[in-house]
Amino acid sequence: MADRIEPELVELIEEIVTRRVREEMDARATLVTTDQFTKAMKLINKRFESVNKQLGNMDRKLDEISIGAGESFVQFCKTLIKTILAGEGVEIPFVDGERHFSDPNQEVNPGTSDIEVDLFCPDPAVIGEVTYKVSTIDKLDRFVRKAEFLEQEIIKGPSYRFFFTLEITPDLYPEFEVRAAANSVRIFAKEVRF
Repeated sequence: MADRIEPELVELIEEIVTRRVREEMDARATLVTTDQFTKAMKLINKRFESVNKQLGNMDRKLDEISIGAGESFVQFCKTLIKTILAGEGVEIPFVDGERHFSDPNQEVNPGTSDIEVDLFCPDPAVIGEVTYKVSTIDKLDRFVRKAEFLEQEIIKGPSYRFFFTLEITPDLYPEFEVRAAANSVRIFAKEVRF
């Protein structure tokens, strides 16, 4: 009897071994390779960046929502354009907000064929940029590239160019003003922060 193992005992040992093997395999299945981990982290980072961008846009929009009498900054800019040009004898039937145009050769924004314009009227041609804060000259340069592209490809002539901001850094303002004037851009800054 010492040489023989009882069948019940064999079954019990097989069951225990099977259970342990299954538990180990389940534990290993939850482990991921370095590549899988890297892919998962990239996906998480993308989602995080997207949420971050959305929150940034939401913050910007909230900052711009009201500048007085419940009027949005964008609406205020539309009204100001109409008022300024009416004073110059130019009637503007409407000013659209946020229009998108295609730049298949990606001349304006390398890496994307989308051109977004904050304010637009085709006739008479008006192109406007509305931004919360200006801290680099890049925003002006990009706007000038947008305006030049639209004047050449869409409008087929010159336009009235407007650049609106709630805030511009003081060290940038002198250069910004000179470059804007050189490119026929009228700038309106609510304040220059010191």
